[in-house]
Amino acid sequence: LGLTTNLSVMPHPRTAAEYTAQGCALHMQGLTMDGITGRVSGSVVMDEPATLACTVKAQDAAKGLSSSSTLTLEFVHFAYPEDPIVAVPGKSWKPQMKGGYSSFAVQCTPTLPWLKIDA
Repeated sequence: LGLTTNLSVMPHPRTAAEYTAQGCALHMQGLTMDGITGRVSGSVVMDEPATLACTVKAQDAAKGLSSSSTLTLEFVHFAYPEDPIVAVPGKSWKPQMKGGYSSFAVQCTPTLPWLKIDA
């Protein structure tokens, strides 16, 4: 399964006359940057969670102004293909088996910053 995200982000406030992305390949991820507005948009499809970071240079050549900032986009799995298990503090949960299961395992992504798993 791939991660699919429709994306549209832009600088705020938009004060420059021209924007360029440096140090990343936005087009390799299905994204484009509008050089006049600075808007990054597109449909990202990835097989695994990933972070995309690049330097965005904003400039106004007529006024002799230039500035750079880092654009960081993080793509993570976040979906419930089945009914989710809701954990309630102070209450234990024991799976109930129906049918002919010979083994049972619960899998999750323990690298999510908001998820805490007590062993």
